[in-house]
Amino acid sequence: MTLVSCIYGCRDSSIYGGRGWDLAVYQTTLINILKLERPLVLFTDPGEVERTEKFISSYAKNDFKVIGQPLSCFEYHDLFLEYKKEIYDSIVAKNRNEILCYSKPYWVKQVLDEGIFDTKTAFWIDAGLFHHGIFPEKIGGIELRIPIDNNWYHPHNPNNVFTPKLANKIYDNLNLSKMFFCALPMQGMVENQELIVKEHYNLEVKPHLKWHLVGGFFGGYKDIYNIFFERYREMLKLYINKKLYVTEEPIFSSLYTVFPEMFDLKFFDLWWFYSPGERTSYLSEEANSFYKIFTNYLTDV
Repeated sequence: MTLVSCIYGCRDSSIYGGRGWDLAVYQTTLINILKLERPLVLFTDPGEVERTEKFISSYAKNDFKVIGQPLSCFEYHDLFLEYKKEIYDSIVAKNRNEILCYSKPYWVKQVLDEGIFDTKTAFWIDAGLFHHGIFPEKIGGIELRIPIDNNWYHPHNPNNVFTPKLANKIYDNLNLSKMFFCALPMQGMVENQELIVKEHYNLEVKPHLKWHLVGGFFGGYKDIYNIFFERYREMLKLYINKKLYVTEEPIFSSLYTVFPEMFDLKFFDLWWFYSPGERTSYLSEEANSFYKIFTNYLTDV
């Protein structure tokens, strides 16, 4: 199972948008990813390759490759930016890099097609996924942009769940013919999306986008991934041409309404968690939090 990620430090002052978070911000969470001890391919700006390779090599126990690739390589780069310039003044949150979001499935596809580490499966994983905002610190969730302390990580910290065992459990339970995705209940108005899907696929009834598929962690075997990717690519171009401003997640969610048989969804209700003494401890211990998707693999639930 090859893991695929990226770090691009684009800022909200550029047309791309972004938080301006570079390698220095993601170092602590990137170590947690490396502790899974799976091959890693990380995409970044060409000028950041050497620095990124040096950092990863200090912690990697498995193969890794850093690829310097401009965001302009994205297939619909010019088409989307032309549209974004039209609506730029109306965009409230300018810290979202949509081209980066759209590129996630493309990068996974590139890794599989090029057979970089010749693995049967590939998973996208956000560089900052294992942070303390959604994973309790008591199991290894770590704050961004702070000094590194090796005592936080496996094997020094026996409570940290980000270990080879977790990666093995995810791989061993992966459905050969379905895409792995995490999903939570849809919120907000999505009627425009539902109408576009109904029209494009000639559906008699408008589909109901009940589940919001997230883009932080997803993947599957190469054969099903190729099918998923072609459908994603088609849906993405449709949304851009229709000038519906979305990121990658509504594309995933729309695909699920049309091709549910293609997905193996892991459901959750809340990003936050119950953890006594931590900042979200007011939640119920029974809350179906995102992190439990991962810890359930380790408790055989």
